Amino acid sequence: MATRWATGSPVRRETLSAPRPPVKYKVVTPAPSPLSRVSAVVVSYNSAAVIADCLTALPNAVRVVLVDNDSTDDTLDRARAARPGLTIHEMGRNAGYGSAANAGFALADTPYGLLVNPDAEVPEDALLSLIAYLDSDADAAIAAPHLSGADGAPEPVFNASLDRRESWPKELRRRVAVADGPACADFLLGAVMLIRLAAFRAVGGFDEDLFLYYEDDDLCRRLREAGHSLVVEPAARCRHLGGGSSGVGRAVSTFKETAITRSRLVYTEKTRGRDAAVARADAILRHARPRRWLYLLLGRAGRAALLKARIDAARGFLAKQRP
Repeated sequence: MATRWATGSPVRRETLSAPRPPVKYKVVTPAPSPLSRVSAVVVSYNSAAVIADCLTALPNAVRVVLVDNDSTDDTLDRARAARPGLTIHEMGRNAGYGSAANAGFALADTPYGLLVNPDAEVPEDALLSLIAYLDSDADAAIAAPHLSGADGAPEPVFNASLDRRESWPKELRRRVAVADGPACADFLLGAVMLIRLAAFRAVGGFDEDLFLYYEDDDLCRRLREAGHSLVVEPAARCRHLGGGSSGVGRAVSTFKETAITRSRLVYTEKTRGRDAAVARADAILRHARPRRWLYLLLGRAGRAALLKARIDAARGFLAKQRP
């Protein structure tokens, strides 16, 4: 301790303390948000009516890749306006849902990939719940949320495998089950899925021979066969309009009918063999042809057009099987 005399009047004595050591500040780096470990992929095709709500609902911390299947409306303009900085990958043609999703996930460098239909909305708290589940269960390859429609009614997010569902009565197949806690399932609906990308890539991603429909059934089947679990996490709650991804109208409906028929035949051939697929195609023709003529006679042109799409898809499949 040092002592000195102060000058001036009145005279006083001051005591000076030894200098204190400099204060050391510790720089604390905040932990990265769990959202930074997710890349979202949205596949669009003439989705202008719904794309803005889908993109604005996704958290800002998530990188979003929009893969467009050659939309002819203003989907891309609305997407850019809704989410500046959005990554857009244009396929240049309608390559199908699975092909486009694979292209989007090929751009992802995160451990998790979020697949979102353009007519679905995923809020931040729902995505965090899905991330937390996959973090807690290393065997799980997919976590899917509870989905509700525009009217708030629950949608069928999970189910048994396709082969098992086909053996059930129609009333049972149409029943909507709702989980009250995390539950394993054979099948998860592809409208919203958080996917462990290492597992996804290990099984080869989506089968691009399935142009539209049944690609989620097929992915779930292959992931189960690889030893992974598929889990619905009802704590994550999302909105799904359903049917709003690619517009409405007779042309859209017939296009979808063709796609669903063809994909069902391809899936049957893949899982049960060529003979089973040919038998299914023959059955489609036997049942659809007379019904189409009946609807034409009744003046129900829309229903007849759907049956014609189904017939054309079955014929096209058989033409490749019977050159």
